[in-house]
Amino acid sequence: MANVRDNTRRIAWDGVSFQVPATWDMGGYEFRKRRTYLELEDDYTVRMEAEWTRLKRRPGIQRVRERYLKA
Repeated sequence: MANVRDNTRRIAWDGVSFQVPATWDMGGYEFRKRRTYLELEDDYTVRMEAEWTRLKRRPGIQRVRERYLKA
């Protein structure tokens, strides 16, 4: 769905969504057991690549904080 005011639209795939320029389309995807890859392109080239995993369970917030502090 395009947003006329700012010329963007939302692309959603496998539980994740992005607000992208209206001229971008899905150029490719890969869907595996726990990993998803999505490629967005316009008329000229690939503009965005995204990859994410689906976790078996929700991570503990304390562990996530510790990992970010360490990084």
